[in-house]
Amino acid sequence: EELRYFSAGESVMPFVSRRLGKIGVAICEDSWHLSVPYLLAVQGAKMLVSIDASPLRMDGSTGELAVAKKREMMNCTYANLLSLYVAFANRAGNEDGVSFWGGSQFINPNGNIIAEAAKFVEATVDAAFDLAAVKRARLASSHFSDEDTRLTRDELQRILSQK
Repeated sequence: EELRYFSAGESVMPFVSRRLGKIGVAICEDSWHLSVPYLLAVQGAKMLVSIDASPLRMDGSTGELAVAKKREMMNCTYANLLSLYVAFANRAGNEDGVSFWGGSQFINPNGNIIAEAAKFVEATVDAAFDLAAVKRARLASSHFSDEDTRLTRDELQRILSQK
């Protein structure tokens, strides 16, 4: 649906805050593409802010709020693998017959949820965070510090040249 109102960007870059350092912003669909959080992180983003308007979708077989479970797993995985904070801000309420489920979250660089809003209601999420935790998490886990971006670039170029 987003393509009815927005077009895809042509670059992925974090912005620099004087107080907080590099912050990556993903808007709704952006964060469903692994490449966006990855590219922001390898450019030094210490936090991924994901701004969403995710509509309510229930799992027909279990009755669970399927998209919320997927988002939580995805957000925690990004935080853990990329060793950064994830601030997930999701819309709550109803508009034109569409329901939005809320459930905003703040996740630390170890992939743990440290603050979470209730689902289905507008809420504010307050969380204290320490940006030095990003550095500690990245030093403690070689999976991010050993990332070979040249290999990634070369393999993507090889794959694209075969299409």
